[in-house]
Amino acid sequence: MKNYRTTAIRVLITVGILSLLAVYALKNLRFDYEFEDYFPKSDTEYAYYNNFRNTYGSDNDFVLICLENTEGAFQADFLTQVDSLVSRLKKIQYVETVVSPTELAFPVKGPFGLSMVKWIHANQPDRLPQDSIRIFESQELVGTVFSESGKSLIVGITTTYGLSKVKSDDAVSQINAVLDDFEFDELRVAGRIFGQRYFVEKMVGELALFTSISFLIIIVFLVLAFRSVWGVVIPLGIVAISVVWLMGFMTTVGKSFDLMSTLLPTIMFVVGMSDAVHFISRYLEELRKNPDKLSALKTSFIHIGKATLLTSLTTAIGFLTLYTSGITPVRDFGLFTAVGVIFALIITYLVLPPVLLLLPVPKRALVVSEELFWDQIMRKVFRFTVTQPRRVLGVSILILFLSLWGVSRVEVNNYLLEDLAKGDPMREKFEFFEKEYSGARPFDVVLTTKDSSSILTLYRIQAMDSVESILKSELGLSLIHI
Repeated sequence: MKNYRTTAIRVLITVGILSLLAVYALKNLRFDYEFEDYFPKSDTEYAYYNNFRNTYGSDNDFVLICLENTEGAFQADFLTQVDSLVSRLKKIQYVETVVSPTELAFPVKGPFGLSMVKWIHANQPDRLPQDSIRIFESQELVGTVFSESGKSLIVGITTTYGLSKVKSDDAVSQINAVLDDFEFDELRVAGRIFGQRYFVEKMVGELALFTSISFLIIIVFLVLAFRSVWGVVIPLGIVAISVVWLMGFMTTVGKSFDLMSTLLPTIMFVVGMSDAVHFISRYLEELRKNPDKLSALKTSFIHIGKATLLTSLTTAIGFLTLYTSGITPVRDFGLFTAVGVIFALIITYLVLPPVLLLLPVPKRALVVSEELFWDQIMRKVFRFTVTQPRRVLGVSILILFLSLWGVSRVEVNNYLLEDLAKGDPMREKFEFFEKEYSGARPFDVVLTTKDSSSILTLYRIQAMDSVESILKSELGLSLIHI
């Protein structure tokens, strides 16, 4: 018995050292969000999109800044602030271009040829009323650069293509620092780097929230099941170690957390808790038959070990089937969940037997099985299922059909804003741009000829004009560039 206790202590020390190494690895834990990862890399449409982007440039590296003035956007003092803001934004690292309404111009044919005339003469207040009339009569900038109400305008920023998460966050911080130096009646910002940063922050917050909720639910379950401190602490400790090992392993191999990875801790709680509860329950049953701890542990290890090994392997294989997906986050989710399931199994049988061997026989083992709350409930449930088979079958069929009906009503879409709750600040900002302006999502149309002839012929230019008219009238698109 003494040798067993020494071995148990050595095993626990080894697990403790490995856990500390996993905790140390968490210092490099990164959260990332890249929507393009959810497209299959072998998909022909994705390959075409990459070719388009390499040819014409990225269409998603932009930031829209809406500046509102309650007295109207065509006020000299307001436009002066806009000019000052634009000059500051142009100096920011990772900012390639800044498009301001105060700098936009249109061509005018004169006696000496074409000349460019500004839409707005911010330095000439007496010309601003006429400028506003011309803008709203032309409708070219209304709903795209200026709002229908005439109280706000858009400043557009193009950022460097292919910025990493770190550089994107740096660009966001620099832009926010500049915006904080100005006081506008209302200021709204939308764009990929801002949305990416917000989604990552939401992921971190929700990971902590879901983890906390899972812990609370598990604690309640363990209290009801074992009604003892050790019955709560030991399984929770095993689950916590399993999660730390998995996250440490992911960090070590360079995997960052994404939207799907945030589900891993919750899944680990379920899997790890299942193994621990099965083993402890069998251990208590064996102690009621024979108070010898070592004998109870050996029997539990043999019988429950086989069962949990098979269930863990089949669960891991089930998740590993996701690795056949062409979508990178789904593949990673399947792979690391399978790894986590195996970690939970290993940790359960490395930690539980040594801990139970070192601890005294729990008082719960002295309670007669027939007096236990759960045993009484399960006996009643078993009696009902045996005596009422038709009712059980009828309810099961009803639930099946209700489930099939629910599955038929599942909708699939790629509208990311629906991932955010109604009233969420970021969702409200994007909805504002959708409602008051042309939106914050790019839409590209490529027109090509069937042969190698030029597209700039009269007939084809007229065809392009027809396409543009259809896009505007049927789809409500605006700010169309050819």
